[in-house]
Amino acid sequence: MLAVAMQRRGGPIRLANPALYAIATTGAYYDITKTDLGAYPGAARSDYVNGVDASGGYRYTARWFDEDANLTIHVAPGYDDVTGIGSPNGEAWVSGLSH
Repeated sequence: MLAVAMQRRGGPIRLANPALYAIATTGAYYDITKTDLGAYPGAARSDYVNGVDASGGYRYTARWFDEDANLTIHVAPGYDDVTGIGSPNGEAWVSGLSH
């Protein structure tokens, strides 16, 4: 999706974080909240086994939203531990980064 946004923009975005956060309140992201937890109860995470690169293989773990106060990913309006400020909302996200 980032490549599509850069193609439409006609050039690189360079450091993406400022651009990503600049469109955070424009509807460009789908924000996962507590009311969504039935449809999106958690996420899978992949990590390098050796912590550095893929040469040692991958380790997969499941992370659940708000089930255990000590071991879970917590969600709140505008932020969660999995997606940060949200998941890209299709065309609104691409268009936001294209300008």
